[in-house]
Amino acid sequence: MQRILSIVILLATVATTGCDTDVNDLVGLSEKRAASQALVLRMGIGLGAQTKGLDSGGTGTASKRSLRARASRLANRFNQQRFRALAVSEPTTSPCDNFDENNAQTNIEITTANADGSITYTYVNCFFGNNYQNGTQTIKHTRDPATGIYTYTAVMGDRDGKIDEGKDFVEIDYTDDTLTDFNYKSVDDLSYQISYTINSNTMDFGDLSGVFNGVSFFHNKLTDSAQSVTARYEETKMEMTSVDGVEKTTLNGKVRLDIDDGSSTRNLTMSYTDMVITDQVLSSGGIQHTENGKISVSSSTDNCLDGDYTIETTDPMITDSSGNTVAGTIVINGSTTITYNDDQTVTVTIEGKDPSTYTQQQLQESAVLCEILS
Repeated sequence: MQRILSIVILLATVATTGCDTDVNDLVGLSEKRAASQALVLRMGIGLGAQTKGLDSGGTGTASKRSLRARASRLANRFNQQRFRALAVSEPTTSPCDNFDENNAQTNIEITTANADGSITYTYVNCFFGNNYQNGTQTIKHTRDPATGIYTYTAVMGDRDGKIDEGKDFVEIDYTDDTLTDFNYKSVDDLSYQISYTINSNTMDFGDLSGVFNGVSFFHNKLTDSAQSVTARYEETKMEMTSVDGVEKTTLNGKVRLDIDDGSSTRNLTMSYTDMVITDQVLSSGGIQHTENGKISVSSSTDNCLDGDYTIETTDPMITDSSGNTVAGTIVINGSTTITYNDDQTVTVTIEGKDPSTYTQQQLQESAVLCEILS
């Protein structure tokens, strides 16, 4: 698998895990903190089951896969249910699809057609194989005939800005139907809008964008049995386009993470301003990667990376077909230059100081990154 040794990912990882943590295996990228990394990096696109891990390759490609998978799955469900819902004047009640016979009495789905063309689904203890859902979501799927742009909107939970399993939308991947021994759990109280185009010839997704507001809780025991995360989104926006083979992702907005490791809770806020990330697969099988824009980091604990960062790519990063970053230059705040060398070392030049050379493995250590950037 190819992994871009990205400054954006490095910042997100160290800020999320804390400067006293060795993140050498994290931006490897191991699964230890994959859920929280994915959330920070994708600005909330990886909702629900999509936050279970990071995809290989560039950030834009991974994010687009997560976004379109969610939009496609839910839009298809909307279209399947629309005619049934609109055919009756009263809400329809039926057993959930593929329900667990052991829970048949409480396994109910209520479908309501609304005047604005949206549909409200209320799941009451719904079991779908090894997946459990409970709560309410309202969705709407439209297409603008003039532009060909599809718009998918969704509201989950009661939107009071608080996580409450009795009022918000709960999804659990469980091991047994007592729901106490689960692999993954999310609780959503949020609204979001996804817009996208579809190539009529290939039926592939084209440009994509998503805007998120609200709060979401998740706990992935497969990646970390103790840590759970509550994320708060404020006009969090991601836009993705693809032109001539170049995947472009633009991030704006703010995400606050409340991270509970089982013994204490800390919070971290990351704000993105016109953070543009591009990825292009090369004929050699490698990836060309750039990142330009601004990131702000603020935390409740003593974090060596708190501050504002302006990132500029002056020479695109190149990762070869074996996944090694062999070229590229990044300038941070106009005074720190990071150059990736073909021998897989990194030369760091800080204004007013002599250049220093590190292995790429050392650059992923929190102590080194904090020394360079703080």
